[in-house]
Parts: sequence; structure tokens; C-alpha cells
Amino acid sequence: MATETKQVDESQALVKILNEAMPDLKRLAPKYVNLSRLMALALEARIKNPVLAKCNIASVVAFCKRCAEWGTDRVGAGGVWPVPFWNSKTNSYDMTAIPDWRLLVDKAKKAKAITHASPEVVREGDVFEVTRGTHPDIDHRPKLDASKIIAAYCVYTLPDGTKDFTVMSWEEIEGIRNRSKAWQNYLKDNTKLCPWNTDPGEMGKKTVTKRALKLFEGASIELAQLLEADNVVMGYASLTPPEPITMPKAIETTATQTEEAGHDKDKGTEEGAAAASTVIVIPEGWIKGKDSKKKAIPHPHAGRAITEVPTADLTVIMEGLRDDPKVPGKAKDEKYQTLLVAIEEDVKQRAETAKAGQQDGKKEDQPEQPQPTGTPLEQALAKIKTIVTVNALLKLWTDYDKDIATWTGSEQSAFKMTFDSRMTEIKELAKEGKLL
Repeated sequence: MATETKQVDESQALVKILNEAMPDLKRLAPKYVNLSRLMALALEARIKNPVLAKCNIASVVAFCKRCAEWGTDRVGAGGVWPVPFWNSKTNSYDMTAIPDWRLLVDKAKKAKAITHASPEVVREGDVFEVTRGTHPDIDHRPKLDASKIIAAYCVYTLPDGTKDFTVMSWEEIEGIRNRSKAWQNYLKDNTKLCPWNTDPGEMGKKTVTKRALKLFEGASIELAQLLEADNVVMGYASLTPPEPITMPKAIETTATQTEEAGHDKDKGTEEGAAAASTVIVIPEGWIKGKDSKKKAIPHPHAGRAITEVPTADLTVIMEGLRDDPKVPGKAKDEKYQTLLVAIEEDVKQRAETAKAGQQDGKKEDQPEQPQPTGTPLEQALAKIKTIVTVNALLKLWTDYDKDIATWTGSEQSAFKMTFDSRMTEIKELAKEGKLL
């Protein structure tokens, strides 16, 4: 009776804490996630499972936050599994969030990377033949018994209807399992729960699904975060060699900006360091002047990073910011003051470089560009990641229009996914004010 009363008290306390955490959950979760359903399912799982019932309250709240962050309100199959892991630091169980392979597939489908994916395990006695080359195919006729698992595979369908698959032998899967901290902890103490021991078939399906979806990791931030989070939770080392498509990273600073950062650091100014970490762009709405009908004439360099603008044109823009009587107060505005300072530093740096003879005969208004390497697709993906404006990104698509028509379905999908991800990232950076 005392035990039941204690469980009721803990449940009531947990409900109260989760309700208090609702603002944080709303901030983390997409609009389509039903947070009330999520909390109810998490509480139900904790009540039904005697080991989960021992999990500390803080880890249950953390579990709900992780589900919200991953964009799901499903607990269990098709969503996130609540798995109890022993925490030696707190001397208690933690309710740990482990994504189900169906959730990985769902995120890849929402990112429009694939339209379908299905993993299966192969057991001894099954008829299983794999053909690669120009006509890849799988012929699997299960024996329908519980014999030893010998392999696993995942078949996925691309948006254009093309099908492909990934196959892994059980030895490969065991190699990944053996690098998992969860498995290593289980070997040290087999009284601890481990999904590799309790559900080897499902873990095999999940492993091959992750290998298949690795190609589309850059399709959406959610998918990339989910794959990485699962690796962290399970304690994996690097599972696969690097793929040509990766999650878009934060915009890298240019060589000029890096030098500016060092210059500002020597001065000890925080403002200079902050400016160096931001890509300075000529505003999209920048105009060159007005025509006879007093209509604005768009500036040819609007939307370009200042490091890409020829020195002569950059000097004209700089003088206009300083003295143009038609735009009073521009240089006093914080946004335009930042632009003016960045242009002045850039022009000064170019002059010093030219004077020192460090350009090796190249025109000072044409910054050195790296020579393209890799396949046409790899070159296109590399260019996408350097673009910082919507207009420039759309122009790149037009430039590659003819090349895209000659690529395979997989290559076209890879290009589109990276393009869409970059477009989303640029818009988010613009909202956060990180693009001037």
C-alpha cells in the first residue's frame, strides 16, 4: 500500500513538473507535435514498465524534450523508445530516448528524400540473392522461422520512382554492435538491459536503415540531428566512411574576414570579432540610382558578399555610404555603419596586399578562386554551401540546368536536397540577422 501511494505521489509530481516544462516543450516542438499526447504516453510507459518506473523524474522530462526536439509525439514503435539506462553518476536509471527506425524513415520521407523505405532481416534457410551492376536486384524468399539472422537489407524508393537498396551481412552489423557502449556495458554486466540483446532483429533493421539513409543526411536538419543523436545515445564510433552529401554547416568566413578578425583581435575590440564571424553582404534592396521615370535601378552587386565585389565598385559604394546626400543618415544607421566599416577594412586590406606584391600578378579586383575538383555534382554541392543569398542560389540552379538534365535520378535528388537545405538555412540566417 505504501509503495502504491509513493508511485501515485511521484506520478502527480511528474505531471506537475511536465506542465511547468510545457513552455520549453512548445519552443522545441514543431506545431504538428501533440505535446499532451506525448506527455501522456511517456507517463503511461513509465507506469507500465517496472524498470522505467525507477527512472528519475529529471530524465523523464529530458525524454519528453528530446521527443519534442525530434518532432514526434509517438512513444514506442514508429517514434521514440524509452529505454532505461543505468547512470552510475546519479546512481539511478535514466529514461533514454532512442529513435525507432520507422521514425528515421518518416523524417526522410518528410524531407522528400525518399517516398518509401523498408528494412528486412535474412535468416538461415531463406532464399536470398543479390545482384548489383547495371541491373541491381534482390530476390528474398523467407523461410518464416526463427533461425539465426545472417544479413539485413533496406530497400528505398527515390522521388522519381527509382529503387535502390543497401545490404549488410550480420558480421558487419555485429561489428557496429561491438563498438556500441550499450553492448560493451551489457558484456560487463549482463543484468543491465540492452536492445542489442533483447531485440537483435529490430536493431539489425535499424542499423541497415541508418546506413541506407546516410546518403540523405543533408536532406533536412531533423534527419541529420536524429542520426547523430542516435549515434551519441548508443555510443557508436564512426559507422560509415564520409559521404559526398553532408549536413550544411554554418557559413564559413572568407580569408579577408579571417584576417579582419585577427586585426580586430589585436586591437582587443569585441565589435571587430563579432563582425568577422558574420558574412557581410551588399543589401538585396541596394539601388544604383533612378531612371528618367524616377524608378529605382537595382545595383548589379546587390546580394553579393563584399569580398566578391571588384575594388573599384566597392570604393564607389563606400564613398556613397560616407557622403551621398540623397540618402541622409545612412552612415549613422547601425546596419549601414557596420557595412561601411567592413568595406573600408576590405578595401584597405586589398591595397596593402597589392602593395606588398602578394597577388602574384593577379588583378586586385579579382580575388583568387579555388580550382574546382571532384565530379560535376560534387562541384555543384560545394558551390551551394558557399552561397549566402537567395538570388545567387536561384541563379546557380539556372547555371546548372543543362547539367542536371544529364544526371542520374540519385544525383538529381542529391542536388535538390542540398539546394533546398541551403535555401532554408539562408532564410533562417537572414531572420536571425546574421546576413547583412
